[in-house]
Amino acid sequence: YNRVSKLFSDLMKILEKNEPELEISVSRQKMNIPFKKIYYVTSQNHSVNITTDNGTYNSAVTFSCIQNCICEDQRFLVCNRGITVNMDYVLKFENDCIYMLDEAVFPVRQKDKSRLFAEFTQYQFRKMRSDI
Repeated sequence: YNRVSKLFSDLMKILEKNEPELEISVSRQKMNIPFKKIYYVTSQNHSVNITTDNGTYNSAVTFSCIQNCICEDQRFLVCNRGITVNMDYVLKFENDCIYMLDEAVFPVRQKDKSRLFAEFTQYQFRKMRSDI
């Protein structure tokens, strides 16, 4: 039992190390935020708010810079100008809005609503299949 527990623990550490991270500066301090902890990213004036399970971090970086880093990952969906959500934390996609687990609500870009809903649905389906 102890050997199995140790193997499982070692495997989890390896998987965590392979988790992509977003490197940002917050108050002149470098931070690495694992993608899996990011709920959503919003632009505000000339900075970006990154909301995670540990709170919201404000960084003086461009939204497009963050986009280039995270949008390669299939979890992230740009639902409107200046708003990217992690689909793992979406409660529902209904009408013209995306409802997040932390009760945030974001409008969906109207002209892309059908495509965005299809992407969200496909992601959820793929995630369910991989969990089985």
